[in-house]
Amino acid sequence: MSDQTTTLAAATRAAPLGAYRRAVRLTAEAGVATAAMEDDVHHFEVVLRHEGDLVTSVEARPVRTPWSACPGAAQQLKTLEGCTTEQIRLMGAVERAEHCLHLYDLAILAATHAGKPGFERLYRIEVDYDASPPLARLWRDGLEVLSWGLDGKRIRGSRYDGLAFADLAGHLARSDADESEIEAALILRRASLISLVRPLDLDAFPGGRISQTGLANCYAKRPGRRETSVRNMGTSRDLWGAGVWPLEGQST
Repeated sequence: MSDQTTTLAAATRAAPLGAYRRAVRLTAEAGVATAAMEDDVHHFEVVLRHEGDLVTSVEARPVRTPWSACPGAAQQLKTLEGCTTEQIRLMGAVERAEHCLHLYDLAILAATHAGKPGFERLYRIEVDYDASPPLARLWRDGLEVLSWGLDGKRIRGSRYDGLAFADLAGHLARSDADESEIEAALILRRASLISLVRPLDLDAFPGGRISQTGLANCYAKRPGRRETSVRNMGTSRDLWGAGVWPLEGQST
């Protein structure tokens, strides 16, 4: 049995599992755009200041993070200062991999909506792990606009039925989908993949350590960090169980 398999087995919770919840709030005013994300295991905020298309400052706020190395990603995001908003949106995979994927997602969203004074948008996502297959739903400003089932890392149902999550961005780029549809689909894609933590108790990882094998697919798992990064114990929240939505504190 591999190290990764042993680690996951030790941290897997018994059913019923309830639902994973995430929210993303976007706002823009003259010269500044903000993006915030909270879910069961993370809470990040990004404030992007700009003059026209030129980004003059990027402030990243790691409010709640799962691993001790995560806050270091806030400083890494400052390397985006001096870029244009288009350069941030179109940065290649190699460069993006140096960042926390959650913070970079928020930077892209802030850059996308920079220069739209008065803009406000709120996404809510819920992935029900007691459904079979797990059902992911996304609301935009209170209206449900997209849902699909999770078959491992493949979509079941909706107009994207059968697509692997890894192929969704390319599919959208080749489609006639408008910007709002693309944004919603990519936000639900990220939430669907991160929701795979719902069956896990991250505090139960042996020694409070990230697996030393597998993909280096986040800032804390990059070589040189994952060897020393440890669990921030007690930081996960069961938002569904508490009957609240992230970023809002509203009772359901």
